[in-house]
Amino acid sequence: AHRSSWAELAGHGMEQKKTRPAGPTRTANVRPRMPHLYSFDLLRLRPVRAFARNRYVPLVFQMLMVIVLFYSIYACFFADDERSNNFGLLMFWRVFWPSVILVSVVTVGMLWCSICPLGAISAATQRFGLNRPFPTWLRNGVLALALWIIVVWMVREIFHISDHGHRTAWFFLLFVAAAVLVGWLYQNRAFCQYVCPIRIIAGLLSMISFVELRPRRERCVECLTTECVTGNGEVRGCPMGLHPGRLDSNRDCTYCLNCVKTCPHEAIQIRLRWPGTELVRGARRLVIDAGFLLWVPVVLIIEKSMAHRYTPNFLVSTTDWLQGLLGTDNRQGIWFVVVVVFSGALLLGAYLGASRIASRILAWEFKRTFATFSYMFAPLVLINIGSMSIPHFVGVTWGQMATVSLAPLGVYAYREPSLLSPAGVELVGQGFGKPLLHAIGFFSMIALPFLIASYRERDHRKILRAATPFAIIALLIAGYFLWTSMRFPGGPWRW
Repeated sequence: AHRSSWAELAGHGMEQKKTRPAGPTRTANVRPRMPHLYSFDLLRLRPVRAFARNRYVPLVFQMLMVIVLFYSIYACFFADDERSNNFGLLMFWRVFWPSVILVSVVTVGMLWCSICPLGAISAATQRFGLNRPFPTWLRNGVLALALWIIVVWMVREIFHISDHGHRTAWFFLLFVAAAVLVGWLYQNRAFCQYVCPIRIIAGLLSMISFVELRPRRERCVECLTTECVTGNGEVRGCPMGLHPGRLDSNRDCTYCLNCVKTCPHEAIQIRLRWPGTELVRGARRLVIDAGFLLWVPVVLIIEKSMAHRYTPNFLVSTTDWLQGLLGTDNRQGIWFVVVVVFSGALLLGAYLGASRIASRILAWEFKRTFATFSYMFAPLVLINIGSMSIPHFVGVTWGQMATVSLAPLGVYAYREPSLLSPAGVELVGQGFGKPLLHAIGFFSMIALPFLIASYRERDHRKILRAATPFAIIALLIAGYFLWTSMRFPGGPWRW
């Protein structure tokens, strides 16, 4: 009965997927799933296959990252409190995030999660814990989104955590404690799935990547074993509690590669695809994604433009009033909250109106429409985070690492030069890199609503009418950013 259960489960899952609507209420207009333009399996390459099936992968990399994590925390406590002279501050805010995490997410998907030190600590604690199921009412991602907004952005910004070593050290020690506690209480890497704030952004941006791990479904339907789920005695099963035979999104798989090692039929593929394919064709559309994707453009685009170039006078007056009302001298923190709340409410109102119009034109459910079109913001989020890190990556960070890596131990090495000269950093960062990346992001944001609508609707008039309000929102955001960048000093574009 145990051997036949997986075949029945796989077959039942595929039957459900065939009969379940893809989103619109009128299924007659839903386009069939298109074949993959790229289908090359990277596991056909012998070095890749040998690496993926090695029993010490990713364990060795996890142990290395745990050592780096605690050494970085140690450096934050005992090294110079200035970021340019502190190994921990550079690793946490310039190397780990956003450089390493973003590079892995864009290229492979959730690869970072397979070697994340917090995930490794939580998984190690889980072996000795209670292994209870995580509360159902918290599995929708609300907790991770709240931690991202309140802790990672607002608290970090208000208290300048990323600029002080001691505050950064305590910040990450609290996350280590949370990983240990959640791992001890709950099963299936609950910290990674439902608590970690990085998980939500990594899961979303992994939908852009040009690599995906997917099963050969025809083999999985005929399979009579459950080794990819439960393990084979030598290698554990999926630590996330997933069924690899039904995997259909990059946001779920953390590339632990256990299914590659345990599958007796070689049904798992790691194949290439067009970047951003899942944003248009993805089957899973979550409202929690819309909450995140509507928040991040506010923080990265509007707030930064107001901070460095132009702030409306009524927001300045509101900040003054609140500062006097609360009797605090933390003006920057109050201003940050005022700008983000105002911009977020403005963007949310416009997006709700566009979603209502599109749902009526396409005869889609409003909730589904609201979630589906929010993925238009995903490329903009990625490109803006990347463009902010380019100057530091090529001009500052790596030039300082040789000095600060040994400074906590009392060894002061010669500071190596940066990857590029100051003129090269200016050219790559401000003169060429940022304008190019922002142009790609804005173009993608304007085009994606039409691509998303056209994948599920064949009437071109309906597509145009439904997608235009979202494109107008994208044009307004792009126009505001370009206007502030060209009109006021300090922007990447100059007259």
